[in-house]
Amino acid sequence: KCLFALAATDSESVKFPGFVNPDCYAKWDSRRAGLDLLQVRYEEKADGVLGGYEKTASLLSNSENVVASLSKVCSKAQDMFHARAYIHQYEKYGVEKDDFKDSFVKIEQTIHDYNSI
Repeated sequence: KCLFALAATDSESVKFPGFVNPDCYAKWDSRRAGLDLLQVRYEEKADGVLGGYEKTASLLSNSENVVASLSKVCSKAQDMFHARAYIHQYEKYGVEKDDFKDSFVKIEQTIHDYNSI
């Protein structure tokens, strides 16, 4: 399943014909319409909304392909945490050690969930 998010001053004018083609999705997917579209219209402001860009888009996809990267990032983050790298920077803004530990548990659970599918 995919979510395509588009934010623009004229988002309703953007067409997505390729994403609604059922041939783009696996035959075993009973939905065969694997894209949810989220369009957000915003009023253009002089203060540089969306980093000064006229449009921005994100494509989110749920796939186990992320497991290897997520495992690597989690492992490196835990190594840095145990070495106390940058911890003082976070503590200065109220992020505590337990916040890190809770986050690691959530990431590890996500990895476990993907691996058990």
